[in-house]
Amino acid sequence: ALAATGERSWGEAVMSIVGAVLSCVGLGALKGAFTGLKTAIGAWKAAGGLAGQGGVRVLAAATGKNAFASMKGLVTALSRGSKGVTAAADDIGEVLARGVVRRPDGVVEITLKMKPGWTPPQVRAAMDKVAAVNARGPVVTQVPEQARGLRARRLWESVHGKITQKLIDVDHILDLQLGGRHVITNLQLLDRSVNRSLGAQIANAIKRAGLGYGTKVQLII
Repeated sequence: ALAATGERSWGEAVMSIVGAVLSCVGLGALKGAFTGLKTAIGAWKAAGGLAGQGGVRVLAAATGKNAFASMKGLVTALSRGSKGVTAAADDIGEVLARGVVRRPDGVVEITLKMKPGWTPPQVRAAMDKVAAVNARGPVVTQVPEQARGLRARRLWESVHGKITQKLIDVDHILDLQLGGRHVITNLQLLDRSVNRSLGAQIANAIKRAGLGYGTKVQLII
């Protein structure tokens, strides 16, 4: 507020906030906040920055989903005074691995990253994919060996005809590894880079954190 009114410089304001946060919650929580902000800025750059189509909107959306979510525990800590450290830990949850946190309610949040260079349509496709997965109650699921060889494209084309677009994959809306079924109603067309990047990130996060089958998850991007 002081910086906005000209009574303090923005540099002084940032340093004051960093100092206050460190005194209450330490480096670990601060790192989570900056990780969320970094993801938001990455999404903004992928959208072309201020000059890009929807650049400001993408930054706002990504910041709201990442940086603000990460900062929530810090703000709560600051507002609770001497009990701030415990409050922040309760709000943020248990860190299982890089980008994987178990919330107090038991749901595990997996943070995914935008690939540098993604266009605005690819950024939007990634965000829509994550929203669609979360809406379907994703749960870590064992994928049977026989299911690994299933061809989503073959099933899609048997119903909708040959795909003519380039760099397009047929995607399981709810991934098989998250409880999705290999049925036509669980298929969609998705940008190839988005599909393969997000799918690999989810699989790696599950492995990295050692998540057991039946673990409820939510994706964050």
